[in-house]
Amino acid sequence: MNKIIYACLSIMILLTACSKNPAQSKSSGKDNKKNDQEQKVVKTGNECEQEYQELLAKNKEDFSDCQVEITSGSCSKDEVGSKQKNLVVILDVSGSMAAQIQGKSRLEAAKNALSDYVQNADENLNISLIAYGHKGSNQSGDKQASCQGIETLVPMGSLKNSASKIKSEIAPLKPTGWTPIADSLIKAESLFEQYPKEENINSILLLSDGKESCQGSPVQEAKRISQRTDNEIYIDVIGLDVSGADRSELKSIAENAEGRFFEANVEEDLRKIFEDHENKMEKFECKIELFDENVNQSLDSVHTYNKCFHRLDMEKFEVQLAVQLNKGVSEKCESYVLEKQQERFDKIKSKLDANRKQEEKTIDEANPFKKTQDVIE
Repeated sequence: MNKIIYACLSIMILLTACSKNPAQSKSSGKDNKKNDQEQKVVKTGNECEQEYQELLAKNKEDFSDCQVEITSGSCSKDEVGSKQKNLVVILDVSGSMAAQIQGKSRLEAAKNALSDYVQNADENLNISLIAYGHKGSNQSGDKQASCQGIETLVPMGSLKNSASKIKSEIAPLKPTGWTPIADSLIKAESLFEQYPKEENINSILLLSDGKESCQGSPVQEAKRISQRTDNEIYIDVIGLDVSGADRSELKSIAENAEGRFFEANVEEDLRKIFEDHENKMEKFECKIELFDENVNQSLDSVHTYNKCFHRLDMEKFEVQLAVQLNKGVSEKCESYVLEKQQERFDKIKSKLDANRKQEEKTIDEANPFKKTQDVIE
């Protein structure tokens, strides 16, 4: 009886096993194989990450000092230096200064503005006045006499003692001859020989309504004067009611002398420009110091960027070399390690580039001599 029961149970177990779906058994086998592969990938990824981190630890560079702090100062009254300010005004009295603006000649407008300036400017300012175009005439026969007729009407001296002299000298002037700007700049330059840069701020202010007409090269002369190493002479230019080629040359004189170009169309413009020029001279020493600081910061920014980029490049090279020499990197992890290092390289370089770009912008904005042209509206 027991043998019969055992035989029946064996038959039932066999039938149950045979009734299972062959496809399900196959699918189950695939799932198991897939899980094994995933576990193998995870295991391999972890191993490669560990190899990369160990390799990076040996070659990792520090980039914490790769950003330069850019500072900008200001030139308030408390920060203005104590150097002596010396100014030579060059006044154009050529024939074209007879042209009318607001019912008076250009020359009359210039004389009025200059008279007000010397009446109200700082008494400690040293000033001199040069005029050209007031000799001879604007006829070709008188050209040589007019071009050579540049005159120092008032020698360099304190404004306190020179103001009345300047007003009396310009009063009788009439617009007459030609325009020898280049030689006028050379004559103005000679007046600063007794005023070394260590103790003085030397500036030329040219007021003209037109370009050179005596075959001189004023742009060249202005550039030469500004590049002197034994003295520092700055040249600003006022273009009175100018346009076209006249404006272009006067503007180039200022730009090539690292000065400023002003445009004036009416007498009130001239008054504002003279006032602004006095303020500029008061703050010039401070601005020079700020400019030096600005240049140093720019050089520091470039040096820091290059230094940090070199570090980054060397770090990448050392990792690549280790991979090539199989130092600490298994063959199966070579691609992984190189990709990870390239990602790090790109990320850090992007940050270095962004820092440098921002530093350049900040340095440019902090430049106290950024503007070379001021138009009075």
